[in-house]
Amino acid sequence: MKSGLVATLVILASTSSWAETPILSDQFIRSINQKQSTWVAGRNFPENTPLEYLKRLNGALDPDPNHHVPLKVHRVIPEAIPTTFDARTNWPHCESIKSIRNQGNCGSCWAFGAASAITDRLCIATDGAVKFEFSAEDLVACCKTCGDGCDGGYTYDAWGYWVTDGIVSGGDYNSNRGCQPYSKSPFLDHVTPVCKRTCSNTNYGTPYSNDKHYGVSHYILEENESQIQMEILTNGPVEVSYTVYEDFYSYQSGVYQHTYGNKSGSHAVKVLGWGVEDGTPYWLVANSWGSDWGSLGGFFKILRGVNHCGIKRNVIAGERILLEVGKMGSSLVSILVILASTTSWAKTPILSDQFIRSINQKQSTWVAGRNFPEDTPLEYLKRLNGALDPDPQDRVPLKLHRVVPGAIPTTFDARTNWPHCESIKYIRDQGNCGSCWAFGTASAITDRLCIATGGAVKFEFSAENLLACCTECGNGCDGGKTYVAWNYWITHGVVSGGDYNSSRGCQPYSESAFINHITPTCQKTCSNTGYGTSYCKDRRFGASRYRLEQDESQIQMEILTNGPLEVSYNVYDDFYNYQSGVYQHTYGNYSGSHAVKVLGWGVEDGTPYWLIANSWGSDWGSLGGFFKILRGANHCGIKQLISCCTECGHGCQGGSSTRAWDYWVSDGIVLGGDCYTGKGCQPYSESAFENGVTPECDKTCSNADYETRYSEDKHYGASHYKIESDVSQIQAEILANGPVEGSFTVYDDFFAYQTGVYQYTYGDVAGAHAIKILGWGVENDTPYWLVANSWGENWGGLGGFFKILRGEDHCGIENNINAGEPKL
Repeated sequence: MKSGLVATLVILASTSSWAETPILSDQFIRSINQKQSTWVAGRNFPENTPLEYLKRLNGALDPDPNHHVPLKVHRVIPEAIPTTFDARTNWPHCESIKSIRNQGNCGSCWAFGAASAITDRLCIATDGAVKFEFSAEDLVACCKTCGDGCDGGYTYDAWGYWVTDGIVSGGDYNSNRGCQPYSKSPFLDHVTPVCKRTCSNTNYGTPYSNDKHYGVSHYILEENESQIQMEILTNGPVEVSYTVYEDFYSYQSGVYQHTYGNKSGSHAVKVLGWGVEDGTPYWLVANSWGSDWGSLGGFFKILRGVNHCGIKRNVIAGERILLEVGKMGSSLVSILVILASTTSWAKTPILSDQFIRSINQKQSTWVAGRNFPEDTPLEYLKRLNGALDPDPQDRVPLKLHRVVPGAIPTTFDARTNWPHCESIKYIRDQGNCGSCWAFGTASAITDRLCIATGGAVKFEFSAENLLACCTECGNGCDGGKTYVAWNYWITHGVVSGGDYNSSRGCQPYSESAFINHITPTCQKTCSNTGYGTSYCKDRRFGASRYRLEQDESQIQMEILTNGPLEVSYNVYDDFYNYQSGVYQHTYGNYSGSHAVKVLGWGVEDGTPYWLIANSWGSDWGSLGGFFKILRGANHCGIKQLISCCTECGHGCQGGSSTRAWDYWVSDGIVLGGDCYTGKGCQPYSESAFENGVTPECDKTCSNADYETRYSEDKHYGASHYKIESDVSQIQAEILANGPVEGSFTVYDDFFAYQTGVYQYTYGDVAGAHAIKILGWGVENDTPYWLVANSWGENWGGLGGFFKILRGEDHCGIENNINAGEPKL
């Protein structure tokens, strides 16, 4: 860094009068060392270095919140993470990991972090066979979407540019290495170089276009220490950005933690390991300010475990995939990993010991315990639930069994009834992919083929084949439709294939889905080269598919007759902690819809249950991956989607106001007052009011004192319509027919509303809320809508009503207005 600095100072000397920069003074450095003992401060820059120069070194711009990329989560094996790790010694054949680059007088850290990490990962992935030094110059000059070149850039977009446009080779300033080495323009002059699609190094033997190396996709990871460690252990160094404070410029050695001075900017660097020094945990980081910065040769250590200075945010990396590219030989086509900055690195509350204790205290039919590490990202848990709602247009034939009284035993277990079919006893593992819909199908049809042939045919159907090739099923690792998966078996056939790393069958489950949450590419060949049958010959077809009546005896007769079947149900937060007993939803919110295989039923301590095979591995729960769930009450929608208006949404976890009005027209609604009022056929239940649990759909009056039958109490709408997002249209509707329903975006400050005309002032988005609009007016020259909330009359200072700014579609209040006419 110092050689570049001297040249820069000479250029600036004739234009600036230089005073001492206080943050580089001896007094400032002494103050740092007096205030703490984990790191040593010293001089890295001349005392009269301009503050503007120092700030310029920090060029990592905050990511665009609208930049959405898929999420990746590693399966963490705690014992596999060592106490200390250094990529330099772990991959000694990759000299690039040991190299410190120098960005000079340009805010191009975002490009250097990307180029450096990608360089390391290509070498690691090829076991040292390919040593290609990616050019920071190419990124700074040509990535126009990345930001402002020497005035800062977006790390996300740098990796995205590698995917879409590719990056050529190029070393540091004055190195003459590669196609586009770093130039004088950024290094000395702080001028973003002009993008040139030619090699500036005339001695380089490969043309610019042929020198390009590309990535194929990118995704994000939750912010979690073990996730970063697993990523580095698996694939090599990653890029991160963090907040730089004024004391950091004077770092020499030890474990840095902010001690003194103001925020100076955001800086991007490469993380290559971790360890513990004198009891203080740290990340090992490569800076890009030259090898003479600090006393560790340009590297530094920063406090680990508390997201210090935001060091765990915006972590970007790439994963090995090799591809033959023309005559270029093996070139890394890398998958990016971008660790999002949207969540804090805290423990997941629904996996906490307190949450588990609360579950066990509230009920006695099942036992909760730990199945996932406490810091497992919530997004990972939700991803396990990949059953999409069926398309109402998908008309699946209904099958009705003739139920013979006495033919259904009290207890039934397909594992013991068909002992020659070992597949029924087997628990599969979907890994890091929302492919439960494919696993439920593949597992059930595997069992059924064995049962139908008396054990003569033991053919393990491939979940990978369904996941990759059934494009009409849905979104692969982001969820699919069980009905369509069964239809694909009939129309296209499914080949054989076991679990990840099993090497069983034509298409075993792949790393792409199991580890990386990437839907595998559909290939009409056997990925298992040791399998002796061709893809086409290996396919097995189904003859028919059908659905069953939502009736317990119909489900039991089907299992008794033909074997296990697939169902989907609602997963709530407490379910992740299931260990044993008969599960029934006790505590927590709706988390998603999950597909599983039902193989039997029974009664435990007087509680009837369904016996089910999950697809989260045999180490989930204490029943070897199986579980029991309450039978006879359609619990969690195990026989149907919860609540009567199934198309409305997810009950207490949210729904569609538009579809609620449609339900009034098509199905009618009975009368019912607030909780504890005893009014009408179905007053609001304690289940919903007190516990946040969606009540079961019951086609009878819950109010025993109400004299009208449920069916006779139905009141219907004649029509439902939307009102244009126009103030006068909304006003005309209210004048003519009365109040309307609207919805708006709620921000944090709204919860504290008392009086006046609300308009958003402060806080984050908290959700979307539906309300009733009943009028309008003007208060102190501010136009408003008069609105009735549904949080009780004690909320706010207007008896549960509130006023919100009118005429500007504030918070979307005028954007989604529903109304209708009653059927008289």
